[in-house]
Amino acid sequence: MEKVTLQRLIDSKSERVTYEQYDGKSAAWKHFQLVLVDEQKVPLVKCNKCHTALKWKSKDGTSSLCGHHESCGAKSSASNTKITDMPGFSGGMLWKQAKIPQSVKSQMANELVTMCATDIRPFSVVEGCGFKTVAQKLIAVGAQYGNVPIADVLPSSSTVARHLETVVAAQKSQLREKLSAAANVGVTSDGWTHAITNQQYITTTAHYIDGEWNMHSHVLATRLANEKHTAHYISKFVRDILEEFGIRKEGNVFVTDNAANMKAAFRQDMWIGCAGHNLNLVLSHALQPSSTETDHQQLPNEVSTLITTCKELVTLSKRSSVNHNLETTLKQCVSTRWNSVLRMLQSVNDNRTQLRTTASDGPTNRKFLRVLSDLHDDVLEQVISILLPFDTATKVQHCTLFCLLGISYVNISPTFPLTVI
Repeated sequence: MEKVTLQRLIDSKSERVTYEQYDGKSAAWKHFQLVLVDEQKVPLVKCNKCHTALKWKSKDGTSSLCGHHESCGAKSSASNTKITDMPGFSGGMLWKQAKIPQSVKSQMANELVTMCATDIRPFSVVEGCGFKTVAQKLIAVGAQYGNVPIADVLPSSSTVARHLETVVAAQKSQLREKLSAAANVGVTSDGWTHAITNQQYITTTAHYIDGEWNMHSHVLATRLANEKHTAHYISKFVRDILEEFGIRKEGNVFVTDNAANMKAAFRQDMWIGCAGHNLNLVLSHALQPSSTETDHQQLPNEVSTLITTCKELVTLSKRSSVNHNLETTLKQCVSTRWNSVLRMLQSVNDNRTQLRTTASDGPTNRKFLRVLSDLHDDVLEQVISILLPFDTATKVQHCTLFCLLGISYVNISPTFPLTVI
């Protein structure tokens, strides 16, 4: 082990380092101790006054130790507290006061780029809370034990797997305590199918408000549910999860979509249809082209043409290089995504000037130019202004917050601010 690494361990008072008094005849040994790392002797000794590590072997004698003892007497005293004895000291300065040089940050960025490329991970992994927690733990390990090989710190994948049950049990216990303190709990649940494996799952989430009126949401479980999704099956499936977390109560409020099996599953409880789903259904029906000409509530031709034009425009842009050259890419509407038509119209509106410039300056594309000629700016802006309130209503938390928990307005403190839409 290098001397500088050992010095860091000594300064941080690492548990890896222990000391042993040498049974030598020289009087110098009253001021020095042998150093052991992980219970193994190393060719170093520590000065009892200044706590400095010195290289020493039995064949070296004690002349150098005596010289050090005389020189350090004026600089340190065993009765004085050194700055290196203070908590948090590592590598010559307090870590909270350390300023990382820009060159070090740049080197770290380079290493992260290499990591993402080697392990095929997105760059966003460095912004994840889990990654930051592990990175902070590694820094703490280095401060305590020095510049140790990473292989001595990181466990294998099989070791990590063996710790899964322990971590899950601990996290579940903490979550149970939080949920037990809630006055009431709202439950949302929905089923979905994996696009690749075609396996079906049901996810159950708990929501509650704490004493400071802060909203909390916790995904309790996402589990395989390959049996037929009858009302009885869904009801038992969700209730078993609630029982597992100790929050199955008569006052539970269930919020789901308007599917018949979901409504039937919780018909014996307080059930509320999801407002977001309801708004999405309103828009889906409103923006659906009429099947008959005599329908008095049919979608105006100008709006129908606008949506069709934007869909075609996005498709053409994605199939060519146009979409890659835009400042913000065009978004195609997807029927399963809420307010998807609005997203598409907004993306076209934000890029309409650049789209026309690109179509005019680039190679002649008659189809692309034709589609752009059908785009009416006034209609586009008007439809966006009509759809925006639906998007706002979907995102508003004040409405869903009280619906989730089934709180009656008479039980709300009059001093609590409410937003009325």
